[in-house]
Amino acid sequence: KASEFLEEFKKRNGSYICREILRCDISTDEGKDYARSNGLYGRYCTEMVRSAAEILTEMLGDEC
Repeated sequence: KASEFLEEFKKRNGSYICREILRCDISTDEGKDYARSNGLYGRYCTEMVRSAAEILTEMLGDEC
């Protein structure tokens, strides 16, 4: 199931790797500063969480 989720997330969003989605490496202080100062968290992360929730809802709905 996890691989199905990741495949669907990548299909909808282009990637499931934050570094690729944000186009910066938030594992570094510089990357975090860049993401914060350019509003990347608000611009991308909220939508990625929404997308993940939609996918999980669809997947769990298929099991019920």
